[in-house]
Amino acid sequence: MLSIPEDKINEVRDRASIVSIISHYVNLKKAGINYKGLCPFHSEKTPSFVVSEAKKIYHCFGCGKGGNVFTFLMEHAKLSFPETVQKLALDLGIYLPQKPLTGHQQETKQKKELFYKLNKSALFFFEAQLKKNQRACAFLKKRGMSLQTIEKYHLGYAPNSWDELFKFFKSKGVSSKDMSEIGLARFRDRIIFPLFDLSQRVLGFGGRSLEESSPPKYLNSSESLIYNKGEELYGLSSALSEIGKKGVILVEGYFDCLTLHQAGFKNAVATMGTALTPRHVEILKRFTDQFYVLFDGDDAGKQAAERSLPIFLQKGILPKIIELDQAKDPDEYLQKMGKEKFPQKIKSASSLLTFVQERIISRSQNLSSYKTKVIEAMSLYLKDISGIEQEEAIKKLADRLQIEEKWILKSLQEGGIQDQKKGNWKEALSSEYSAIELELIEFFVLFPLWLAQIQSQKVLDLLENLEIKDVFLALINQYAQKQTIDFSLVLEKIESLRLRDRLTRGVLEKENQGRSEQEWKSIYEECMKRLQKKYLENMEKQLLSQIQALEKSGEKSEIDQEVLKKDLLRQYQNVVKQKMGFNA
Repeated sequence: MLSIPEDKINEVRDRASIVSIISHYVNLKKAGINYKGLCPFHSEKTPSFVVSEAKKIYHCFGCGKGGNVFTFLMEHAKLSFPETVQKLALDLGIYLPQKPLTGHQQETKQKKELFYKLNKSALFFFEAQLKKNQRACAFLKKRGMSLQTIEKYHLGYAPNSWDELFKFFKSKGVSSKDMSEIGLARFRDRIIFPLFDLSQRVLGFGGRSLEESSPPKYLNSSESLIYNKGEELYGLSSALSEIGKKGVILVEGYFDCLTLHQAGFKNAVATMGTALTPRHVEILKRFTDQFYVLFDGDDAGKQAAERSLPIFLQKGILPKIIELDQAKDPDEYLQKMGKEKFPQKIKSASSLLTFVQERIISRSQNLSSYKTKVIEAMSLYLKDISGIEQEEAIKKLADRLQIEEKWILKSLQEGGIQDQKKGNWKEALSSEYSAIELELIEFFVLFPLWLAQIQSQKVLDLLENLEIKDVFLALINQYAQKQTIDFSLVLEKIESLRLRDRLTRGVLEKENQGRSEQEWKSIYEECMKRLQKKYLENMEKQLLSQIQALEKSGEKSEIDQEVLKKDLLRQYQNVVKQKMGFNA
């Protein structure tokens, strides 16, 4: 049988999830950072067979058998080594040469080996240069990097000259072409962060400018045969064991990652100067299903967090987000606040889905039909969730918008697109939640003098629909100027065709009923009571939600929390009392 190239064997080993593969043969259950089950190699009643995803090994403490993913399949499935590699490669979609390597393939293999070797040599060069450069050392000290961290993570410095690195490699017989191909020649006057794979080989480097005026601030190695920044995560090789215990914290920058590691939070990894990719999530899913997003607190960081949500959801992950309201990034937070408060930040992390939901609501709340727009936007995320998680998310969104869950379900069923057979959920929702408000407009069109009561009854405060609020304001302004209402003029300013048709029909229907003004007045007053009651019910829900959120949160001091809670309870009791007046 033909031999399998070493780089392909390494690729299969690196990409294979030992827990996933052994789970086909053994019922494994989480046990701390590892997994445990009954040994498949001997009879036992108490599980002693342990599998470590982080270390990619298994061991039975009963019979003593152990090894890696290859030895397990060879022992359990009775396969030869080449057969085992071929089976795993097929499952993982990895191409294995079916014949001896061609000249080009052999050249590629040799080039990869050369690149690993060059990067390792460059690592030693950059480390040596850092020790010689006081300015670079002072920069790292200012950023809070300890000598132990600098040495452990092999930080270095690229001198402010192209010549030194070229001379270094020229003395070793390396061509400038090979240097350029892996991007070693691009680093100048930068702090160097080496990136290691899980086998501790140097894949590439990231460089941070020492001068803010020397863009770009961050620069990575060129993509090459051994480095693809869309697949690599800085700090992963050092974080594996902690990720298995505590989940993974995703940050944006090298210093964010290192500062967290240095403070004892060694389950942090950083993307290599790129947005989160599906491949990043796939890699991390092999080690944990607990994800925390900790991006910068500025608008760019919040947008990046929002953009990451669909990537997580499509991979079956519901991540949490750690928000730093007192610092722009994790590095600054730990420098200013110290590490003691950070565990509480992790503990109080909220759902990234809820975070995105609130951002969508904030962007949409001043738009007409904002609830419809929020449902449309959130449906794009909710469709990628299933089961209990989706039910809970729908309930939370319905409570937040103060609507029935059926409108969100209709949106999901129709895919947010109008279906002639099913009807348009958006129009139905608009009709449902604004029925009372529409009636009030019709009354004011028919009886303009009633508009004088709007201010005393605070009607505008009771309205939810912004389109209807705009119509009310148009009526008020027109009446103030002309002491009458020209309904046709009001209709011209309404953009929604459905709203125009609905109001026109409602006004004409009321005119044709032949009731007296006094009869309509009684109906109007009943509508006002219903609207006020609905407003109080919404206020009751909002205050109760705020009280519950406050009880769960640990953000404020106990004294501040107690004062705020008392104020919310007072408001809540007042609302309940007013609501009871309507039920009396």
